[in-house]
Amino acid sequence: MGKRLTVSLLMFFVLGIWMVSCDKQDYETNISRHSEDESHYTGDNCMNCHYQAGPGKGLYSIAGSVFGNYQDDDYTVRVFDALTQDTLALVEIDQLGNLFTTAPVDFKNGITVDIINSSGSIVKVMSTVVMNGQCNLCHDGQFEEVIEFF
Repeated sequence: MGKRLTVSLLMFFVLGIWMVSCDKQDYETNISRHSEDESHYTGDNCMNCHYQAGPGKGLYSIAGSVFGNYQDDDYTVRVFDALTQDTLALVEIDQLGNLFTTAPVDFKNGITVDIINSSGSIVKVMSTVVMNGQCNLCHDGQFEEVIEFF
């Protein structure tokens, strides 16, 4: 009887740890597309909701917003490893000016980004190296200018 109780308690403990550490948001895919307009809160820091225990759908690795005439073309944010210059992610800007991805991104060397149009021409460059993908954390109009297309 003692062994059965010990095994049951052990299974309950292991299952309890697994359930706490495996939040469903780890597995939800949520990636912006040029043609979509279902995003929201343009200009806010997306990671205020889209984090491990947050209420937003998906755990974002990169997210932000742009303003202005971004609808003139299908713009994409290209994310680079700051050390190797390898492309780590391509994130499309949606119809509301938001960009986001739940795809994993390796930030260990820092990242730099640029924005390209549908023909692959660079239209904006960010040469500053950052260590996370929370674009609107800095580009909020106070710390850094918001990204605008004219």
